Amino acid sequence: MDKRVLLAAGFILCMGLLKGQDYSAIEGKDPRFETARYFSSDSIYKKVGSMTLDASWFRESDHLYFYKKEGGKKKYWLVDPSKGKQTELFQIEDTLNCYISGFKEGSNELLECRMDGKNLYYSIKGRSFTEIPKDTVSKENKTKAFSREYWKNYSHDSSYYMYGHLHDIYLHDVDKGEDLRMSYDGEPFFSFTTFRSAQTDTSRKSVRGNWLGNTNYAIFLRPDMRSVTEMTVVNSLSNPPKAKNYKMELTNDSLVTRYGMYLLDANKRELVKVDIDRFKDQEVKLLLNYHKAHEYDKIYFTRKSRGNDTIQLCDLDPVTRQVRVLAEEIGKPIVNELLHSVHILNGGNDIIWWSEREGLGAYYLYNKDGELENKIAGGDFVAGKVFNIDTLGRSFVFEGYGYYKERNPYEKYYFSVGFNGRKFKCLTPSQGNHAIEYSKSKEYFTDTYSSPDKFPQKEVRSVKGKLVSKLPAADTMALLDYGWIKPVALELLSSDNKTKLYGVMYLPGKIEPGAKYPVICNMYPGPQTDLVPRSFATDDNDNAALARMGFVVVNVGLIGSSPLRGPQFYSASQGNLRDYAVDDVKYVVEQVAQRYSFADTSRVGIYGHSGGGFLTVTAMLKYPRFFKVGVSVSGNHDNNIYAKFWGETYNGVGPKIKTNMELAKNLQGKLLLMTGDVDDNVHPANTYRMVDAFIKADKRIDMFVIPGADHNMYGNYYNKLIHHYFINNL
Repeated sequence: MDKRVLLAAGFILCMGLLKGQDYSAIEGKDPRFETARYFSSDSIYKKVGSMTLDASWFRESDHLYFYKKEGGKKKYWLVDPSKGKQTELFQIEDTLNCYISGFKEGSNELLECRMDGKNLYYSIKGRSFTEIPKDTVSKENKTKAFSREYWKNYSHDSSYYMYGHLHDIYLHDVDKGEDLRMSYDGEPFFSFTTFRSAQTDTSRKSVRGNWLGNTNYAIFLRPDMRSVTEMTVVNSLSNPPKAKNYKMELTNDSLVTRYGMYLLDANKRELVKVDIDRFKDQEVKLLLNYHKAHEYDKIYFTRKSRGNDTIQLCDLDPVTRQVRVLAEEIGKPIVNELLHSVHILNGGNDIIWWSEREGLGAYYLYNKDGELENKIAGGDFVAGKVFNIDTLGRSFVFEGYGYYKERNPYEKYYFSVGFNGRKFKCLTPSQGNHAIEYSKSKEYFTDTYSSPDKFPQKEVRSVKGKLVSKLPAADTMALLDYGWIKPVALELLSSDNKTKLYGVMYLPGKIEPGAKYPVICNMYPGPQTDLVPRSFATDDNDNAALARMGFVVVNVGLIGSSPLRGPQFYSASQGNLRDYAVDDVKYVVEQVAQRYSFADTSRVGIYGHSGGGFLTVTAMLKYPRFFKVGVSVSGNHDNNIYAKFWGETYNGVGPKIKTNMELAKNLQGKLLLMTGDVDDNVHPANTYRMVDAFIKADKRIDMFVIPGADHNMYGNYYNKLIHHYFINNL
């Protein structure tokens, strides 16, 4: 019989996995499945609740409230940061929820609340609730703003509005009541209205353009995607089954998106194309004004080379139509576009520009003519994304990584600094991974921090970083009594024996003396991230629950897997997008086994989704005697048919990317391939081509297709597939 027919049975039944039985029959005979359910994040939350204190800022003032569970009750507290004072409010049954929006207008004593479907006032002095009369309307609803038809995009003085019809621009002169057609060549995928759709809508619609400040100029960035590769997936569950067609630029495609910039002069009734070309196959992005205190008088955009090694900031004068280069970042080997940012402030007089020119990311200040004024912060640590900008105070708050050299470099901290580089300060000095939330006035913020092996803490701080109030921690005893075991923080070495790697290890429960447990790797190779948890979680991506079935589960950030540690770390994939991380996976397991005698290197499994699915198969085929069992989900096994931005950014432009198919003959262990049939991110063809390669190599594998599933994979059945495969085979 044809081997393809034999293999086809595995497509549906996952040969050797289900064996014709339903899950309940199998699981009823094996207590490990009940253990996994018991320690899942859903089960823990239902029994124990969240480990992060629930605290919320008021709508109109710098007060916040929080509640804490105690003895079947929820106790609510009020915090006044200006006085550093906490006041107990009331307590309610644990089954109820009370939401406090803030003080009643004109009062500093009555709180507006909603509980059990009712709107209530709570008197702080009287310590009592009263129902708000139904005819009382909150001030937000007293007036109803006049709303124009959504498709009318008005100029600053409302003398014109522009709109779209089919794929072209129309301009309406309000005073004269005239409609003018400004473009005539719009069509699907070359449109001024809907960029990414082949559908033709005859109704009036919004245009993809923006008015320039207090002028009657408008700017449009129109991508031409007509020649971009068209992909197709088929939804088997629709009635009848339907094909979905979409555009995707593939790695090393000769025909990619072209960008055209068009300037509309409403006063002259003129639409002109502006010459912005600099790099072949460049990518262009408009920069819109989100800081409305000052309007722009120039049009700002970035253009990036196809080689991903150069990005320029440009301005366009709408009167002269001249383009200037204001700043340029040249990356070696690539620009770190995931962290790179630019902020045009104070009408264009101040430009904050991110660069890795000193090795690690830092911010620099330029003036309106593109002249460097000064370095602001970073360079000796990684300056991350900007969180908030105070244009009047000429300062901003940003995320940073690796500032504390003795701590985990992936932990996020927040810093404030002036545009001139002075008054630099860490606002969140407590050790852990931080998240902050501002009060209404932005004079205060809550700071929540934790790590995978440390419970969350929450503090209130002033905008200058001064500790105002330390909030109580959530009750952790209930979680520990539940039987939860914290993961082990790992600090290991890359296969180069010098680069530090960081991650977590989940344990099977109480380690029995002399016992050996199989090791399962759940790792994501990046390069844009690593999916290693940095904050506390009761069950990270089902890894903790899987471990409680009798496994040691390891998740570590591999070399090349994150943009947060500088070019030498994240550029490891260049020219080697298939193999760059796989040596680290094996070496991580070996180091874990050296430190922890209960880790059994004779039984090593690996699984992952997307890039993790890709890495799973690579590991199984590069080290076939080491990795015995793998589950690969939605893996991009052939990056030559994956997105251009991925393959060309992380492998390079030009060279063909190595594929997993080339290694198919090496398979020795048990492997399950999974995909969704409507995955329009990593096309199912990646999995099908992998299957074809195994057929040609005369290798047996298992396969499972989830009908109607796209790239997102989650849910109880999905987790069961993984659990059963490792229980049966590892």
